[in-house]
Amino acid sequence: MLLLFIYLELGAMIGIYFKTHRLPVQFLIFIAITALSRHLVIDVQHVSDSFHLYLLLSISASIFLLSGALFVLSLTASKYGRPEDDPTRDEKS
Repeated sequence: MLLLFIYLELGAMIGIYFKTHRLPVQFLIFIAITALSRHLVIDVQHVSDSFHLYLLLSISASIFLLSGALFVLSLTASKYGRPEDDPTRDEKS
């Protein structure tokens, strides 16, 4: 199920790129968070017990860090605007 979300996000990111010729970084962060959560749910079960706690903590910290980065990106985009939101920009460029 989570792999399906990764494919959907990749498809949406590629569709946005072909429409606007800009690569949305936020979609890459969504894909990374989904991949890490998939790894956390599925692949961590096969790791030995001594390394298990450190792996869980590092994956959880990575998800938290990416969520913070996504929050900062959306906050700065709403405060300073995006390049595609600029009304003075020429549409042909």
